[in-house]
Amino acid sequence: MTALLECAATQLYRVELDKQPIENLRYDIARDPRSELRGFQAMIDIRELSPGAHEPSIYAPRKEDEQDVAEARWIIPFWR
Repeated sequence: MTALLECAATQLYRVELDKQPIENLRYDIARDPRSELRGFQAMIDIRELSPGAHEPSIYAPRKEDEQDVAEARWIIPFWR
C-alpha cells in the first residue's frame, strides 16, 4: 500500500498550489461516506499562506496513446 501511495504522489498526480509544486505531498486512501467511492486524500498545510485567493491544481496523467491530448487539470479555488 505504501508503494501505491508514494507512486500516486510522486508519479501520477502532480499537485500545485498557486502554480508552485507542493513538496512532500502525502496521500492516504479515502472513501466518500455518501457515494462509497474510493480515492486518494491529501492534506495541504495552509497555515502560512497569505490572506486572499489561492488555487490548488491537480494534474492527471495522460494515457500512453494520448500524446496530443492536454493533461487533465482540476482547479479548486479557495480563499483564506
